[in-house]
Amino acid sequence: SDLKVSGTADGAGNRLNPVLDQITETGERSDEAFSLSIQGLYQTVLASSLQEAGATAQLLVDMLDRSLYERANDCRWWALAGQLRQALADGDDPRQAETIGVLLGHINSLYTVYSRLFVYDRSGRIVAATGSQEVVGNRIASDTLGAVCGLRSEMDHYAEPFGASALYEGRPTFVYHAAIRHPERDATVVGGIGIVFDSAVELRNMLDSGVAGRADMQAFLVSPDGQVLCGTDPAWPAGTRLPLERSLLE
Repeated sequence: SDLKVSGTADGAGNRLNPVLDQITETGERSDEAFSLSIQGLYQTVLASSLQEAGATAQLLVDMLDRSLYERANDCRWWALAGQLRQALADGDDPRQAETIGVLLGHINSLYTVYSRLFVYDRSGRIVAATGSQEVVGNRIASDTLGAVCGLRSEMDHYAEPFGASALYEGRPTFVYHAAIRHPERDATVVGGIGIVFDSAVELRNMLDSGVAGRADMQAFLVSPDGQVLCGTDPAWPAGTRLPLERSLLE
């Protein structure tokens, strides 16, 4: 009786072993299949995220290009205003300075992307400005004045390198300039107009619209050398340098 039971158990065991081996092999294949599937899904998600980030970056670059192109157009267009040309040609006249100030105030009320507009004479002295008036009487930098006075035509403009500006409360921004020419002699520069882009607000608006509230994405606008123009991460404020690889910047 004992031998019969033992023999039966051994027979069942012999029949069960191949089944267990098959289950083990099937499990291993399933693990491998799941692993490959998960890796594939991860790669798909990663590729999708990178594609989304790339598309967002391209959108932001296009927005920035368009915005700065408009800044160049604005300063050149306003430099053609007959009132500005005549007022500066008339020389140091308080009434003309008042006229310029009223005109600048009207323009600035319509174009809120600027924190300040200002006009200066041939010597670089600011004769009128919007915003706080303590800047009136100050002089623009000599190299900036030289660049503006050297502009060859009404089609040309000068953009100061992005950086801290006393005309923007010491914060970094873009300041665009165009030459104002004598009303009767286009070759004679009688002064210039400067426009101060409200970078802290306008650039952040661009980034926020591009990122669109996605908590897993940070965005920065940077100069060719990695200087932050604006970013969504407060750890890297405007003016700091983002630690990007040279190959990326190039």
